[in-house]
Amino acid sequence: MVAEKPKGKKNLDMQVWSEEEVRRFLSAARKRGTQCEAFYTMALETGVRKGELCGLKWEDVDLENLTISVRRTLIKAGPDPVMGTPKTGRCRAIAISPALARLLARHKAEQNQQRLKLGIAYRNLGFVFAKETGEPLQMNNFGQREFAQLIEASGVKKIRFHDLRHTCATLLLARGMHPKIVQERLGHSNISMTLDRYSHVTPTMQREAAQVMGDILNIR
Repeated sequence: MVAEKPKGKKNLDMQVWSEEEVRRFLSAARKRGTQCEAFYTMALETGVRKGELCGLKWEDVDLENLTISVRRTLIKAGPDPVMGTPKTGRCRAIAISPALARLLARHKAEQNQQRLKLGIAYRNLGFVFAKETGEPLQMNNFGQREFAQLIEASGVKKIRFHDLRHTCATLLLARGMHPKIVQERLGHSNISMTLDRYSHVTPTMQREAAQVMGDILNIR
């Protein structure tokens, strides 16, 4: 007989940053250049998975309407990248902030300058985040080695790249964002997954809800 995993087991290994740690980390990323800052800003703001982030193309980005569309995930980088569908098997649209849109516009301009500089040596595959030659990023470089260097430089606690996704969800829920919105941004198949995974945030939300109702009822 196989013993059942205790409820909430997935949350035991979850590590998240505070708002202050997020700012310190992004400050360190900013010093590495526009692409680096945009890459990690998008990871934290949208909560997309690493493969989805590396598989994002400019055709998926609508800077005017402030949205990105997650249509694919990068499975394998290289001269002939291998793409797959998102984990849930469906496309999802995610709203982005005006600040992130401006950052992406600046990154796109710099990327275009690099493309013109290299001419035919540049492989214009349309990836938002790419090597200097236009090929998609090696996920281990950005997702592990550089990530570890930025953690050390910023002095924040060590977490996994995937924990940026958990950080996004936790900070949104802690700020009172409706769990349904968080579910849609992260691409969870159902809201119960979101509520179960981030149950550590709900006690604070419950206390805030009680305070709101107390104010409404004006209990003396």
